[in-house]
Amino acid sequence: MNGEVLNFFQTLSFLFNFRHVDLLWNQYPQAAADNEVGMRQALCLYLSGYAFERQGAAPDYAPAAVDMIQGIPGWPLDENRVWANFQQRLADQGLNEHMNPLWPNHQNHDNISLIQIATNLGPQSLVSWALGTIANNQLGVAHQQLCTIRGTGSKIASLFLRDVAVRHELDLNGIANRHLLQPIDTWVQYVVGGLINQDDNMPHQDCAAWIVEHALQNNLQPERVNQGIWYFCTAIARSSRYLVQQYLQNPEDVLRMHLEDLQRESLSVRQRIEYLQEIL
Repeated sequence: MNGEVLNFFQTLSFLFNFRHVDLLWNQYPQAAADNEVGMRQALCLYLSGYAFERQGAAPDYAPAAVDMIQGIPGWPLDENRVWANFQQRLADQGLNEHMNPLWPNHQNHDNISLIQIATNLGPQSLVSWALGTIANNQLGVAHQQLCTIRGTGSKIASLFLRDVAVRHELDLNGIANRHLLQPIDTWVQYVVGGLINQDDNMPHQDCAAWIVEHALQNNLQPERVNQGIWYFCTAIARSSRYLVQQYLQNPEDVLRMHLEDLQRESLSVRQRIEYLQEIL
């Protein structure tokens, strides 16, 4: 039974990537290039989709940060100039310096700014570095390095690395510490807890290890299973625990109905676009 459900989640990952990951990454098509354009786009990608995904981050942070990175000429970027520009854009209000990846606090050497990380990588973009580090079986190093960025915890680091690996279709067979490609939130905990008849407070590392182990046992990709769980809970079950439980009783029927809903939505969107184009 668990194998069928995990396969259902893996199938949903393709919708997740189409409707979420692709929309983000397609804005930065050269993010993996080892040149100034690539390094700048990789920073914008990380700031736009990952760096401020922690709870409590103001919605203004990401777009202001991306505009700022795109607007400052020259490379490498000066982190003090970046921070001053960011402060100016947001009127220096509630920037939460100690959790902000752009804050250049040189007194705390355990956590550094994203700009310093980019400088330390030299000619590599952040995406290119992540790809190479994973391919060289140093996933633990990549995860640990990302966690040194101010405001980036284990979940955000895993989220970014998971999307890098899936987006670029990396061969992860034999890669150690594969649980580090499993961002765990309350929905993933809830689903896994339900599958193994435990509560939804399962430790994050145990939850990640369970997904990896049982996905591989069923010849599935753990990273796509993880993506599919999140998509199922938020996009299909609409963040309702009741619907999560109900829908998992008949996953094939649920997927069929969801695809039909998407087809109707697509047709409706096209019709509205055509109408708007006529009146503009």
